[in-house]
Amino acid sequence: MSSYKNNDSTEQIAHELAHTFRLGTFKTKINESETNLKWSTYLILDLLAETPKLSADKISEIYHIELEKVKKQLKDMVSEGVLRVETSIEDKKSKKYSLTESGRYFLKKAHQARHKIYESLLDEWSEAERLQFSGLIQKFNGELNKTDFMSPVN
Repeated sequence: MSSYKNNDSTEQIAHELAHTFRLGTFKTKINESETNLKWSTYLILDLLAETPKLSADKISEIYHIELEKVKKQLKDMVSEGVLRVETSIEDKKSKKYSLTESGRYFLKKAHQARHKIYESLLDEWSEAERLQFSGLIQKFNGELNKTDFMSPVN
């Protein structure tokens, strides 16, 4: 990766983010005895806690994930009892998903575990460093959300 070694800042950021995302999939023991859900379902649960009654299409669009993968995860979460599905009276094909009490409990435990992990990772950072990093991540994510990943890159 010669551009990374030649101080190409864009490549450095891409490299570090790839490493971060890989490490971000670390395994934690969140409700392992209570659910067979994957850690990745946490994002969907978090989204549905903020914005209940979303369709699989909308979740797919928000997270830029293939619709079939989202539908499979939603089906698994309904089976595990952390989500409920509501079918529209007008359009029987339209399904909206919301958290159950079990889903809220799982999400609370996931938040607690995430907080504990990140608190230990950031233990030596000042509050100013934490806020600066948070602001930069928010700015970066804002740009990501505006990006159409389905269009070819010129």
